[in-house]
Amino acid sequence: MTSNTIKMICVSIFFALFNMQVFAEDGVDPGELSDIQEKTSEFVSSSEMTRDALNDFSEKMGIEYGEEDEKGRTFYNAIETVPVDITNSQWGKWRVVAYKKAVAKIKQSFLEDSYGSIAGETLTKYASDDSDNRMEFPAESDPRVKSKTSEIWDKLVALTGAKLDAALRDLDIDPEEYNALSKERKKNIFRNNFTEKSVKKAAGSLAGLMTIKTFEGKDTKGNYTIGVVAMYKRSLKQLAYDISKGREPMLTLKKGKKGRNVKSYIPKSKKVLSDTFGVRLAFDETNSPVLISYGQWSYMYKGKSQKKLDRGYEHALKKAKTEAEKQLAQFVKSNAQFQEMEETSAIEEENAVLNPSDGMVHSEDIAEMVDKISSTMKVKFKLDLGGRKIAKKTSYKHPSGHEIVMVVAVWSQKNVNQTNEVRKFKPQKSKKTSTPKTKKVIDAGPASVGEGVGMDTDF
Repeated sequence: MTSNTIKMICVSIFFALFNMQVFAEDGVDPGELSDIQEKTSEFVSSSEMTRDALNDFSEKMGIEYGEEDEKGRTFYNAIETVPVDITNSQWGKWRVVAYKKAVAKIKQSFLEDSYGSIAGETLTKYASDDSDNRMEFPAESDPRVKSKTSEIWDKLVALTGAKLDAALRDLDIDPEEYNALSKERKKNIFRNNFTEKSVKKAAGSLAGLMTIKTFEGKDTKGNYTIGVVAMYKRSLKQLAYDISKGREPMLTLKKGKKGRNVKSYIPKSKKVLSDTFGVRLAFDETNSPVLISYGQWSYMYKGKSQKKLDRGYEHALKKAKTEAEKQLAQFVKSNAQFQEMEETSAIEEENAVLNPSDGMVHSEDIAEMVDKISSTMKVKFKLDLGGRKIAKKTSYKHPSGHEIVMVVAVWSQKNVNQTNEVRKFKPQKSKKTSTPKTKKVIDAGPASVGEGVGMDTDF
């Protein structure tokens, strides 16, 4: 080893010792530096990110969740994490379901606020035996040992046991070998129990409740969480009521504002479109209200069969279309019933226990917490699809390989009027008749995509 190498080693040791001294004087353990570095880049879950996004949105918009503002608007929010990771072939569908579950939470909150009632009961039991003989047990022959109910039970057991013994003897089996040991006896010497049960119920219309914003959080572990912001407003409920009754909506834009072409509201970015769920309100060029519903579904196929790819796409397309239509129906006319049952029990007891094998008595302490909750919600919806038109069909290739198929459906009074013209159409009679020409059969030829001649539809 050369002298220069030795000097470099000595210098390194000196600076290491110096740094340790500095850290020690500052109260910092050098061994904790890695922990400090890790804490500066702590993992943030997708659910936490989404909650933060919801809070940031409320601050940006100047709104408070769950409280009606001066404009008569009440905002709600909820999140739901996709329960499977992106390697699951059904991940894209679970993603849609996560949105639906988040919306269901909002509907539950809305129902409770608007139509809810709660009823229940509370029961408290207290007993304490501080007697000198609290740890003693009376003899089996003592009539105080058994209640009338226990006597009847013992007789039933004895009757069943006698029949069983007879059956065992018929099989040349000694019943004594199968006699059960005597059960241990217990005596309650202290009890301080609390039980509370409640039932929440709500039933009413969900009309006027609309999703206004959706978020999707993704963390570094690949977890995805959907966040939803919804709004209720009386004017939206009136809009839903007018549509359901087949009347022209009363809702119009305020003076000074102007609507625009419906297609301009629909995102051109497929990525943005894939992050959009639910129904949005817009106004067309005539300032009339328009409902834009964003539906989607998904499929995943990694094979090379074009037939299976097309099949998967067509299936997802139909499902996405139905999702868009269902969302319109749920906004316009939907009623829900909700029920939630809750039970809380705090059990605190002390028992004296007699062991039948050795006759010893010992104390047994019990502390149990029962915490139960269950809820159900049923939503029914209905809509005449006459005013609905499909404005867009497209798909987005998710980085994970899942194909997100998206359909945008639009309801408007203009569409309703066009549909009514079709439904009420009455053909005119003509005196002249024409013989249809016979079409020639042509070979299919090579594969291609053709574009036919258009026509002037402005007539």
